[in-house]
Amino acid sequence: LTLYDEINPQIVTDQGTVLGRTLDGKWITRQYKGGRLPRSHASLGKIDFLEAMERSSNIYFSLLAGEVIDHPSSLYDTTREFGFGSPTGIDLIGEIAGYVPDDIRDNRTGLYAFAIGQHSLVVTPLQASVMLSTLANGGEVLKPQVVNLIAGVSILNDPAQLFASPRYAYQDYLKSAGLHFPLFTETQKIREEPKITPFTKEVRNTLFMPREVQTKLFDSLY
Repeated sequence: LTLYDEINPQIVTDQGTVLGRTLDGKWITRQYKGGRLPRSHASLGKIDFLEAMERSSNIYFSLLAGEVIDHPSSLYDTTREFGFGSPTGIDLIGEIAGYVPDDIRDNRTGLYAFAIGQHSLVVTPLQASVMLSTLANGGEVLKPQVVNLIAGVSILNDPAQLFASPRYAYQDYLKSAGLHFPLFTETQKIREEPKITPFTKEVRNTLFMPREVQTKLFDSLY
């Protein structure tokens, strides 16, 4: 899809302000094919998908949803497959599911607004992060996990424990220096213990994500 995003407040028709035009010169007005397009604030000129993403064209994505996608139900279903409208499953209390409006099949104005993340769509920051990670993972929708980080070692509360071991690291060298206790034991333990506890990824869903689509989306996010 390529079009001209050119709001012209000087031209007002019976369908409202002219927001742009198609490549063949047809006006795109505020009232458009049974719905009301979102407000547009800038004239971006001729734009394709990459420029629409980079410069945030409202009318581009509204028309993409309304005229290029076969049916609004496809947009709704794909949104749900990304995990929107459901808890992510993270191991923390209080997570909300968000909300994906199910009236976009019949509500043209709602569809136009939904296409740019408005209407009654409710998304949490974590759900947005999961969506972006799905693009990076080639279509795998992962369950977020809280990773444990080992940031130190246990503290010896009883000083007597320090001298309890008959053998300890660098014992002979320490004795020659007049030190008769394990000075470097905890340091050695830090070197030997892993810092991060690994977790096996949990895939909640797998979306069809061709390399060509993934690359185009990445290019638009630069």
